[in-house]
Amino acid sequence: MITITALRWVPPFAQGNVRDLRVRWVLEETGLPYEVRL
Repeated sequence: MITITALRWVPPFAQGNVRDLRVRWVLEETGLPYEVRL
């Protein structure tokens, strides 16, 4: 499984969405499973 590493030190509304937005978009569009690590 692919693991996306995100940032935890950002404000709560942005946690998990700060890094790798293009990668996440591609994974969602292709239906590939992935996990997010903060």
